[in-house]
Amino acid sequence: MVDKTRKSFSDFVKDKMAERKMNQSDLSRSSLLSVKTVGRVYNNKNYIGSAYRATLPVVLAVSVGLKLSRAEADELLYSAFPEMKLWGCFLDRKLDIDEVNAILDENGLLPWGFKNN
Repeated sequence: MVDKTRKSFSDFVKDKMAERKMNQSDLSRSSLLSVKTVGRVYNNKNYIGSAYRATLPVVLAVSVGLKLSRAEADELLYSAFPEMKLWGCFLDRKLDIDEVNAILDENGLLPWGFKNN
């Protein structure tokens, strides 16, 4: 299933920035993300103080801004969206959304969708 000891998106970005001797301003310039967005990623805090949840455009911009290899970009994507490692299994097994959500929950991940009762 999903590696529960995986690095967070923010930790992954910080490690890659350190390897490349980049600061937040450097990443902002090279990715065209705002300084505020890069700060949220770096500090793992969203605008209300909760853990930062990356969007796909941010992940893609960061991967280009950090000049990641394809393998590193895949790792970055999985750090932001760990459920992606399970997605193919869900499709191959033709699971329904309740089965998918049960597996996501077992792996400490957020559910997809919700029931309208």
